[in-house]
Amino acid sequence: MKFDLAKSYPHPVLRPQSSDYVDRAFQVEIELDLIAEATDLRLTAEFELSDSDIQRLIDDGCASYALLARCSKTHYRALMWSSTGDIRHDIRDGEIAGLVEFAPFVIATRRIDGFSATQWHPDFEGMTFNLAEGTVLALDEPKEYWIDNAEEAPIGSIFDLGRTDDTNLQPGQWRCDLEGDRVRIEMPEDNHARFLAARAAIDGGADGAYLMNGVYLPALVYVLTQADASEHDLGDYRWFRCLNARLAVLGRPALGSKDAKIDRLRDAQLVFDDPFARLPLLKRMDGAA
Repeated sequence: MKFDLAKSYPHPVLRPQSSDYVDRAFQVEIELDLIAEATDLRLTAEFELSDSDIQRLIDDGCASYALLARCSKTHYRALMWSSTGDIRHDIRDGEIAGLVEFAPFVIATRRIDGFSATQWHPDFEGMTFNLAEGTVLALDEPKEYWIDNAEEAPIGSIFDLGRTDDTNLQPGQWRCDLEGDRVRIEMPEDNHARFLAARAAIDGGADGAYLMNGVYLPALVYVLTQADASEHDLGDYRWFRCLNARLAVLGRPALGSKDAKIDRLRDAQLVFDDPFARLPLLKRMDGAA
C-alpha cells in the first residue's frame, strides 16, 4: 500500500488530488511523544473523515481506519487499526530510528457488495462496486518524521513534506518553512508529485541515499544555520529542542551559537550518520576498485 498520485483504482477512492469524491476529505494528525520517565515513544493519531458513506461502513464494521508505520533503518513495520478514528500505540525504544513513514488509510475489513456513495463525482452516478476485503477506500499522503529520541525532547527533528503554490519557486526548486513544530519541506505541485513517486519507487532501498543527500541533508544544513541566526524566534519549536538534544548527544555546540568556526555542514552529516558514504554509486565504485 503505497501513496502514488498517478495510481489508478478500479473504484472511487477518497484521496488528495483526486476528483473521485466531491467536497469530501480524509486526513490524519500524528503526534509522537516520549512516555514520562521512559525512553519509549507514544504514537497518537487522529483521523478526520468527512464522507458519511465511508463512515457508515466503519460504523457497521465493514471498514476500518488503518495506519501503516515503516522504518527502513530498523526494518520496523506495523499496521495499526481503529474503528473510532483514534489510535494510541507505544513504540519501544530502538524500534524506530532515522526516517519513519506513517501512511493513513481506510480499508475494507470484509467483502462489501453494491457499494455507492452520494458524493462521488457525477461520472460515477448510478454505479455500484463490489469490494473485496482489504480494498482501499480512502488514503492520505504519508507523514514523514526523522526520529532521534532525546532526554528532554518529545521527539527528534521532524521533517514534513508539503505542496506550495508560491510562484517564486521555479520547477525543480524547494524551500523550508521553519515556523511550526515540524520543519516543512515545500515543493511546487509537479515536483511534489514526482518526489512522492520517486520515494515510492525506492521504498526503503539503497537509492534512498540519493533523496537523503539531495533534499534532507541540505534542508538540515539550512535549518541548523537559520537556528543559529534566529534562536529567539525559533527556540520554542519542537524541532529546535530536538535538534539541540541530538547535538548534545553528538558533543556539538548548541543551536544559537554565534561562533563563526562552528561547522554546521559537518554537524548535519553527523546527525544523519554520514549519508554521503551510503550512496549506491560510491559503494559500486568501492567494489570495483
